[in-house]
Amino acid sequence: MTIFSVDVETSGLDPIFHDVTSLSVVEVNSLRDFSCRVNDPTINWDSSTKRWAEENIPKCTDRLPEYDVESACSRLVTFISEFEKPYTFMAWPASFDYPFMQKLFSKAPFPFPFHYRTIDLHSLIVGRFGGSIETGRGHGDLPDIVQEPPSGLIHDPYWDAVYQLFTYRNFLLDVQGDTVDVD
Repeated sequence: MTIFSVDVETSGLDPIFHDVTSLSVVEVNSLRDFSCRVNDPTINWDSSTKRWAEENIPKCTDRLPEYDVESACSRLVTFISEFEKPYTFMAWPASFDYPFMQKLFSKAPFPFPFHYRTIDLHSLIVGRFGGSIETGRGHGDLPDIVQEPPSGLIHDPYWDAVYQLFTYRNFLLDVQGDTVDVD
């Protein structure tokens, strides 16, 4: 089984109406990644999300290559096909990122490659350390194992995916009773 840490940035919060604007998929063991911005002429922006994105998405995301929907999906399929099946989709929370990725693939002639194998980091953390699934945990009460990108990199899909990976590794170490030290 190959686990991929996935993060998407989107044009709103509802995958029925909104779309993926950028994404990153990082393979857990090798840290190899596929990241891109998505050039989709049919994108539907929520007006408040567009304002928020203009103010909060780091400018470093401009470094990501930009592909149309079909090319983004094709390149992602090619990237993950280099790894052993089955593929597992991991995100914080998977309930947000997964349907957006499904929608992206619905616009391209490629089958969605993850087939319902998911790890939801939010549920793992809340299940182990407490909190509410509905409201999650506030940033002030997250356990030390949760790793977040530095403030200037939050909402860059690559760095969000990498730090999700660090959190997952810390979670596994905590479950095993080992010390946690990931920078």
